Amino acid sequence: MTTCRVCAHGRGARHTRDVRDAGSPDAGDAGAVLLVRAWRDGDVLRARLLAAGPSHRTVATAQGVDAVCDALRSWLSRL
Repeated sequence: MTTCRVCAHGRGARHTRDVRDAGSPDAGDAGAVLLVRAWRDGDVLRARLLAAGPSHRTVATAQGVDAVCDALRSWLSRL
């Protein structure tokens, strides 16, 4: 399995939320949805990140595992 440089070195933030809290009113906002379409183009991994909502919009395009993880991390940090 290929991992990004942050995950491979264990530096990624790992936050968990208790499942029992998921349905409570104070569990946070409704959230957001991101669709990640990934494919191989020869030896290169490519991905398109699409934000779901009233209209789908491309949030980022990336090439390579590290770039895909960086794009996802960037999107998550904006929530």
